[in-house]
Amino acid sequence: MEPEEFEAWVLGRLRKLGYLTNRTPRSWDAGADGLAQAPPGSGLPNLLIQCKHTQGRAALGLDAVSELLRAKSAYAMGDNCRLLVVTNAQHFSASAQRAATEGKVLLFTVRHLEHFELLRQHLLAS
Repeated sequence: MEPEEFEAWVLGRLRKLGYLTNRTPRSWDAGADGLAQAPPGSGLPNLLIQCKHTQGRAALGLDAVSELLRAKSAYAMGDNCRLLVVTNAQHFSASAQRAATEGKVLLFTVRHLEHFELLRQHLLAS
């Protein structure tokens, strides 16, 4: 799967949860790949999304989290917005996890998105 296909796949999974999704521009996206507006009355947060498709098995590093934190100011998503990094990597590096905790960024691997109800429950709890 190519990176753009991965972005479309991620946004498609969010649409199955009822989100209205849009891709950001291919260039000058300020570090975000997609926007997801929660279904009205769902209690789910809006999402600003960074997708990272990797070719190897290494942990996804800090860059994805840093890019998304910088992108937050470029998109007006409201108070009910969460930042979400999604990767096909098996896990995230320790530095990415620390930055995500500090910046309140949700980190998801593909397996989270394959189990819609678990994803929904996690988003409602966050």
